[in-house]
Amino acid sequence: MFDGMAAFEVELIVRAELALPGNTDPAKRRRRFGRSTGSVPTTQAVEHAMWLFVQAIEEFCDDPVDIAMVKIEYARFLQVYTADVNLATTALESAQKELPSTEGEFE
Repeated sequence: MFDGMAAFEVELIVRAELALPGNTDPAKRRRRFGRSTGSVPTTQAVEHAMWLFVQAIEEFCDDPVDIAMVKIEYARFLQVYTADVNLATTALESAQKELPSTEGEFE
């Protein structure tokens, strides 16, 4: 699915998927500081985006830098769209374990 793509493009694909017509609930609007800031994605769109991240994690599992990048974006996604802090923290801790050490990056 992500053949020939870079890890940073996963987040762009997820954003595009969430912005597709029909993936937002027109009756709901995100409110911040007393003003509307945009449409809220449907539950199905969020679930599909989570599936995309899982597919990306499987695709980029061979490169520690790429997998860490995908997991960090996944953690950010979880925090924003599910408001599950524990799940997002677990994803960040997993990403930190995947990152190569400074010595490993130098090699």
